[in-house]
Amino acid sequence: MADKGNLNGPDISGARAPRRAVRPGSPILGPVPRYPFITPATAALAVRVASGQRRSFQRDSARWIAGLHPPLRIDGRLPDLDDEGWVLLANHYARPGFRAWWIPIAISSIVPREVHWVTTSTLTFPDRWRSLWLTPLSEFALARISRCYGFTRMPPMPPRPQDVEARAAAVRRILAVVDQAPRPILGLAPEGGDSPGGVLRPLWPGAGRFLLHLAERGLRFIPIGVFESDDRLCLRIGPPFSLARPAGSSPDVRDAEAAAAALEPVAACLPPALRGAFAQGGPA
Repeated sequence: MADKGNLNGPDISGARAPRRAVRPGSPILGPVPRYPFITPATAALAVRVASGQRRSFQRDSARWIAGLHPPLRIDGRLPDLDDEGWVLLANHYARPGFRAWWIPIAISSIVPREVHWVTTSTLTFPDRWRSLWLTPLSEFALARISRCYGFTRMPPMPPRPQDVEARAAAVRRILAVVDQAPRPILGLAPEGGDSPGGVLRPLWPGAGRFLLHLAERGLRFIPIGVFESDDRLCLRIGPPFSLARPAGSSPDVRDAEAAAAALEPVAACLPPALRGAFAQGGPA
């Protein structure tokens, strides 16, 4: 179960996972958490995905997180999510051996309602061999998982020329979800992919405009830092904020300014080593 406490305080969780070495290039030092892969929820998901049945991601996430050792640690509290629409805005934490699906799993496990996650439509790889067979396979699998949980898929980042129409269609679907739901909760990791060392990086062009579309529909933002510390996966929740359209300048400048304004609160929820270009402010 989740451990809500000070991320910089002593460990009082009792038994700990065996110490394991971290691969070179990891943004953390020392032992790392143990992430279960095969669980009853995993098997149930495989059956549901194969049959096309819908499933609760919130409930499955709670089951998966319960298998973490040491348990998930949470710093901060979510506001009342029933009074308005929200965007849960997280960094795309990464290190060798850490799978990005633990980001939405960890966050959904602490939210009392279903989160509509915006996920990638496919996985891309730097080498030709994996691109030839793993990329098409991932596109098929992620499409089935998205249907199972009701997610919206977005083409991967960095943008590919062939994805322009698919990206625009995904944005329209997300905005339709916001317009139709009375108090939607969206989940986003807007970096859209891993970065070296798991360091927060600026958003790709167009992301700031997309976030402004959400803000103009009345959604507010909750920044959440995702990282590992003291042997465990950690969530640090920052204070909610609103995103205002920057005044003046060109559309491209407004896009970049909005993107930076959205990431600065997320950076403040991260350890200094993961803040990248947004290094100012935030707890140590």
